[in-house]
This record gives sequence, structure tokens and C-alpha cells, in this order.
Amino acid sequence: MSGRFLTRPFRVLALLQTSYKAHRDVLRGLARYARLNGSWALHLFEGRDDEAFQADMDLSSFDGALIGATDRYVEPLRRTRIPTIVVDPRRRYRLREESGERYTVVRCDNEAIGRMCAEFLLKKNYLQFGYVPAASRAGWSDAREKSFVSFLTRRGFKTFVYRPEIIDANGEKQTVSLQRWLAEAPKPIGVMAATDARGRQTLDACRDVGLKAPLDVAVVGVDNDALLCESTTPFLSSVATNLEETIFRAAEILDRQMKGETNDGETLYYDPVGVVDRGSTAPVLTDDAVVLNALELMRLNLHRPFGVAEIATKTDVSRRTLELRFQKKLGRSVLDAAREMRLEKAKLLLTETNRSVADVAKLCGFRSENYLATVFRQRLGVAPLKYRFENKESDE
Repeated sequence: MSGRFLTRPFRVLALLQTSYKAHRDVLRGLARYARLNGSWALHLFEGRDDEAFQADMDLSSFDGALIGATDRYVEPLRRTRIPTIVVDPRRRYRLREESGERYTVVRCDNEAIGRMCAEFLLKKNYLQFGYVPAASRAGWSDAREKSFVSFLTRRGFKTFVYRPEIIDANGEKQTVSLQRWLAEAPKPIGVMAATDARGRQTLDACRDVGLKAPLDVAVVGVDNDALLCESTTPFLSSVATNLEETIFRAAEILDRQMKGETNDGETLYYDPVGVVDRGSTAPVLTDDAVVLNALELMRLNLHRPFGVAEIATKTDVSRRTLELRFQKKLGRSVLDAAREMRLEKAKLLLTETNRSVADVAKLCGFRSENYLATVFRQRLGVAPLKYRFENKESDE
């Protein structure tokens, strides 16, 4: 098929709020299709306060559109009759079923997400479970909750659901009620949060009431927003989805519609593809409070050399007692555990920064660059720079 002869690129309007990870995934999928296709001109509107945007903009000047920020423009775009992708509409529009409409609707498989979180936490050997919904009532959050709870209930497990209290002017009431809910929940407990933002709030609330994650409360969020997930303590585990790939498929349909090759849209679902396992659901090495306290002190002080005696003093036990507890609970000495932690931090700095090997050695508490290189060769069989070359992700 030779296709329609084009005299200008198709003008495609994208209504997105890129502060949300999901919307950034949408934009990536759309932009990738536009880049590879070569015949699109994207016009992005985020709805930010600092943007100039007229509510009476002539939507009919566009050849196609994607709505992911709001339902506000569904009706105006419906009247223009241009082909449109609607991502996660808040209401159950029967867009495709209505005569003459050419919509592609992209929806999240929230039931699959809830089920995946339940299976993931079960495999972590938790016996009690909780769900933290979105801050305000939302159908997608309810669907995730229902799937999560029903999956666990069918297997004989009880699930505790947090019910947010009404938020006052500064949000204090919900903050306090989440803290109280976590404090009163049975421990240990595996918690699914409706989003990564709620997962972050859950981890913050745990810290505020003295609960340890994941020893007392394991938390898994949704969307795998790396920036958000890696700004929590510990890092937040999260469900990743194939939203970007699904949008790419939707863009292919939109392109065919704009070219006049088809009038038909489709309903597409994006699915969870797996849980990115981070510290908030990491296996708990031991229930020994002295060992856990020592490990935390070591983690906080990896940038400086320290000895076993110093760690023992800070944990209020003798050096011999600390060594015996480490051998019994972890099967290694205190210094071996510290060396492992230093090595892991060095690997991270080598692959995610451009710091010199000398700087990495200093930041990780190794006494010299040569000693760092010796540890790398002994444990990994390669020199630090070769490890960087083989493992560093290329910049996009």
C-alpha cells in the first residue's frame, strides 16, 4: 500500500501532566513513535500554571490527540471528530461503542496489579497484609484493593485496609491516622500502597512511629518511579508496567486513523510486568536487634574507616559479644560484613557516577585505592575500571 501523500506533518495534541511517572511513560511512548515515524509534530500541553493556554483553543486544528491529564477535553474533542487516544479515563466512557466515534482507550489492568503485589508479598513469606489506598477515593485504587484483598482472602489470609480520615487544611489528620494505623497493625506485615507516592508516605509514617522497614513493615508501591523510589529510606519496591509499549501500539492505531487507513479505534490494556525489588521488601537478615543496630551504624559510616571495637561501643556490647552474634546470625565476622557493604557501595558509585577510583575508595572507607582494587580482584575477578566499563549504563 503506497499510502496517503502528505504535504505537512500530522499535528498531534498531547494533554499530559508530566509530574506523574505514568504520564512521562505515556509521553515517552508517544514521542518514540513520533520520532520513528517521522511525520508527526507533537504539541504537548501540561496544564501548568506557568503555561499560556486558551480554553477556547481550536482543537479542530489538530489531526489527532491524546488525553491523559484530564477528562475536561473529552467532550470538545468528541465534537471535533478527530481520532483520539484516551488514557485511563476517570469515567467509563463508552467511546468506542458509540456510533461514528474513533477513540482508542488505554486502561490499566488494576486487577492484575493487585494480584501481582499479593503474590510478591506471599513469596516474601509474610502472613499478614495491608493495603494503603489513594488519598482520595478513586476507582482504580478500589480495583487494586479488591484484587489484592480477594487474592489473599481466598488463600486464607487476613488483610487490613487503611481507611483515610478526612484531610484537614494542612493534611495533618491523614498523616496522624496513617501513623496510628501502622502502629496498631499486626507485625510483621506486608503492605501494598496504591501508588509510589503512597508508598513513600507509608515508609515516612513507619519511621515517624519507630517502625523498621522491612523488619516490621514491608512496602511495595506501583508505577516504579525510580526518582521517587530511590529517594526513600529504604528504597521503595514497586510494580513496573508496560504502559510505554502500550502507548506505542496506540500511537500506531492513531497514525493509521489520521492517514485514513482505518476508522476504528481499540481498547488496549497495559499490564504489570514485574516488581522491582528494593530495600523496602528486602529479606531481613536477622531479628537480632544488636546485629541490626550494628549494621545500620556501619551503613551510615561507610565513608570512614572504623574498627570492631568502635561499633561494639556504639551498640553497648563487648567486642567479643558482637563478633559472636555476627557469626551466629550472619555466618561472618563484623569486618567481613563491613567489607561487603563497602564493596556494594563502591560498585554503585562506579556504575552510577564518573568519580575516579581513588575518590570511590575514599568515599567507601577503603584505606587506599590499591586496597579497593585488591578487594575487587579477589571478590569479582576484575579491576574497578573494568567493572565500570562492563556494568555502567550508557547515557541516553
